[in-house]
Amino acid sequence: MDADTYQRLAARTLIMEPDTMFTNEELAIMLAALELGARVGAAIDYVKKSLCHRHGFDARELHRLLCEMAVADIDLRVTSVGAYERREYQLSGNDQMLIWCALGLGGEAGEVMETISKLPDGRYVSVDLIKELGDNDWYNAAICTLIGVPMSDVMQANIDKLTKRYQNGYSSEESKKRVDAQ
Repeated sequence: MDADTYQRLAARTLIMEPDTMFTNEELAIMLAALELGARVGAAIDYVKKSLCHRHGFDARELHRLLCEMAVADIDLRVTSVGAYERREYQLSGNDQMLIWCALGLGGEAGEVMETISKLPDGRYVSVDLIKELGDNDWYNAAICTLIGVPMSDVMQANIDKLTKRYQNGYSSEESKKRVDAQ
């Protein structure tokens, strides 16, 4: 199946806005969760680049990234009396669905990681991984649909970026050169 056909079929189960709009308190929690997910992603990306790409691992840098996840502004914006941040969010139904799908994508990425983490114990099941990867694909397709971009365009842009970045294919050496040049 090609990407655009998948996107079209996946969109059959996508709603374009929530049944009821989220309250400001709900949006504050959802946005804080997205911020936390972004910080978790930064720590995971650091581990991937420092170890898998061989950029060099520094335990202090990982500790710094992990500490950022625990800072006060990531406490779901709850004050000491339990009241949520008071802010009026002016988000369309489409914007709220983008938040919903971003949260879904983060959760499903975690499920992919959880499934693969079972590998050393022999509990890894490829059928489970296929299901979780499919859920990730659904959220990617949903976000593409919500922003009005064909999934094939996103895929092509990624291939173009990778081709430019790694003209002769991936290597840790080229990855380090790219980071050093920044």
